[in-house]
Amino acid sequence: MYNCDLQNDRFEWTHRKRKPKDSSREWRRISSRQAKYERLFSQVRTIESNIGFELSLVPEVECVTVRRQEDGKGLRVLTIINDKSPEIRSKIYKREQAIIDAYPMFEFDFHIMSRMGRSLDDLIRGTGEVVFQKR
Repeated sequence: MYNCDLQNDRFEWTHRKRKPKDSSREWRRISSRQAKYERLFSQVRTIESNIGFELSLVPEVECVTVRRQEDGKGLRVLTIINDKSPEIRSKIYKREQAIIDAYPMFEFDFHIMSRMGRSLDDLIRGTGEVVFQKR
């Protein structure tokens, strides 16, 4: 039998010598706890995926890559757009500021690259983990 203690974040297997009187009720209670725990942790996302999500809110952004620095506190973020435009860059700067405000414990190194019709695959090779790519 599987028990999940949500208050103490503890999982354990317990063995009973005899079956509970109403095993279906016991199973519903346990599966309900497990479902709550799975819902809770399905919403936990990495900082990299949050950065990709935040920058994807700018419609002109085509791709975002993130590379974590060796010390683990620094993140290099590359945002790729198709053309140079001060309006687009302004929108991206606002999203980057939101990321900085949300994660003050990290150091960010943001870069914006205009691909100007070049192949996206050639530009993102070796730049880090792709956290957002427009389909």
